[in-house]
Amino acid sequence: MKNTVIIIIGIAALLFILMLLRGYYEIRHFRIKRYTIKADSIKKQTTIAFISDLHNCSYGNDNEKIIAALKKEKPDFLIIGGDLIVGKRNTGQCMPEKYFKNAVSLLKGISGEFPILYTYGNHETRVKNRKEINPLYNEYIDGIKEQLEEQKIILLNDEIWEYNNIIVAGLEVGDKAYDNNESFDNEKLRKLMSLVSQKSASNKNKFRILVSHPPDFFEQYAEENIDLVLSGHNHGGTIRIPFLGGVISRKYKLFPKYSYGVYEKNGVKMILTGGLGDHTIHFRLFNMPEIVVITLLLADSI
Repeated sequence: MKNTVIIIIGIAALLFILMLLRGYYEIRHFRIKRYTIKADSIKKQTTIAFISDLHNCSYGNDNEKIIAALKKEKPDFLIIGGDLIVGKRNTGQCMPEKYFKNAVSLLKGISGEFPILYTYGNHETRVKNRKEINPLYNEYIDGIKEQLEEQKIILLNDEIWEYNNIIVAGLEVGDKAYDNNESFDNEKLRKLMSLVSQKSASNKNKFRILVSHPPDFFEQYAEENIDLVLSGHNHGGTIRIPFLGGVISRKYKLFPKYSYGVYEKNGVKMILTGGLGDHTIHFRLFNMPEIVVITLLLADSI
């Protein structure tokens, strides 16, 4: 009996160590996750790269590994779904450079390679809203100011952008909505969608993409006239369990409804990325960081 207990404890300890090693590996490596979407409104094959939730992590010096991977993919454009930086609530007036330095390096490293559309997540919105008392936002924007001025980086917050027959709309969700779902501003979403409708009035056969950081409001997104939603925020659920999915949301709720992958409602698809980084507690398990690459094809393509 005693030997059996020792064996069980030993196996449990070994499994625990293996999980820690796997988690250590995952937060230091990333993969390319590929999706293909076919639609009648696609006139020309288009490749979109999508990243989110870097949280100022770095893969190689100055994020050289992410930069190299994105350049190798040669997307027609890159969409950033928010939270490149860390914007903590309790850091007072002095937020250190370590919260945004690697994000700036990444943006500078890929600037000019392809159009970059950047829609804010809750961390950017949080620091932007308190910029009068906190220098982080101004310092962050100053770091990429030249790229913004030359429009190599386009801040797509409550605005739209067009490429061939594709319209991309970026929604900046209000800070309070991340803590309280009832604070989500449906009117703001409708105003953004009206811009999309106006842009496509003369040609309704356009492919419409909505970029919105939190996936929690997919029901509202899916009521609008769009084809694809790109979201992040939940970091894949941190730990993923087969058949159960992500374990915990950013609101610390177990087994969130939306954690990772492809969801569909009313004919609208949502691709929810697990993101590239983490903050505060740097741990993942069976949940590799990723760059998403989406290929848009004509519906009758083979």
